[in-house]
Amino acid sequence: MKVSVSAIGAFALLTPLVSGQTIMDIFNTYSHVGSGKSYTLANITDALKADPAALALVNQGGSTFFAPIDSSYIPAVGGLGAAATPNYLHAALSYHTLLSQLYNPGGSAQAYALLETALKAPISSQYVNLPNGGQKIVALKGQPTKLKYGQPSQAVILETIVASNGIVNVIDQFLLVPPAVSASASTFGATQFVKYLGQANMTSMVDGLSGVTVLVPQDNAFQAIASTLAGYSTQQLQTLLQSHIIKQTVFSTNIVGGAALTTFGGPSVSLSGTGGLTATGDNVTATVVNSDVTVAGGAMHVIDTVLFATAAPSAPATTNPTPNANDASRLSISRAVVSLVGAAVIAALAL
Repeated sequence: MKVSVSAIGAFALLTPLVSGQTIMDIFNTYSHVGSGKSYTLANITDALKADPAALALVNQGGSTFFAPIDSSYIPAVGGLGAAATPNYLHAALSYHTLLSQLYNPGGSAQAYALLETALKAPISSQYVNLPNGGQKIVALKGQPTKLKYGQPSQAVILETIVASNGIVNVIDQFLLVPPAVSASASTFGATQFVKYLGQANMTSMVDGLSGVTVLVPQDNAFQAIASTLAGYSTQQLQTLLQSHIIKQTVFSTNIVGGAALTTFGGPSVSLSGTGGLTATGDNVTATVVNSDVTVAGGAMHVIDTVLFATAAPSAPATTNPTPNANDASRLSISRAVVSLVGAAVIAALAL
């Protein structure tokens, strides 16, 4: 029986398809037109077969794989151009895989689920810079369930298939590998933040940080205090920006409301709320307008106000944090990926 995408969106989460096939058997079955589905999975099937290491992750049992349909895979990977190297594609396949974790949206009671993928250092240290564990995806349960993965658009789970050795969640987007902070900020339109990082000589340093959370003010937030920033020295600007970088990775799923979080600039900030997330520092509260943006070194939240800018700050009391040795290569790759994907690809993948 052929199942339409609209029917999948309405019923798949309540009645996941149970199959006696393995994950790869399912991919082979649905890799061609006429399989009984409104989508095909030929490209992701071929990609896994061409990457024995990624295939081994899928076949080890007890795993979950997010399978992008061909209509999303082709424009996304094609848009990467020369950046779609074997190493990048392996990192991407790892990012589509959850190890020893069965995620079935219909069987999960969590409204927000933080999912740990197989994308981790040192195997993929060119693309991920976390002190431990794998890169993250945030699942937002609903009808349909959506995935936050570091891009402005969110991937939709079209169908869930329970295999004999794991779970397949068919999705409508290819999950691009989360880039470094500066590239991600550019993707979300925070060009002023990127500009000030450059003026403070902090771009490479911030992109190389590991296990952090970056609060990125929107452009209009910086424009609102442009006259104040015009009087800042380089040291003062560095302190201001460092005060927006938390020394740990914090997603909305693991926030302890009101807890003081230490920044590299010295002062503490606090994050509160889940439905209406806010960030507070120096008695100034900003609304988080885009939360849980996965970046190479942790998490990023886009906020609507610059914190700690009511008066010119004192000279930094701490030295610049030390980036990972791979930051230069990661910055180059992240910029290349964002440039090659471009607005056209993001628009093509947007809901």
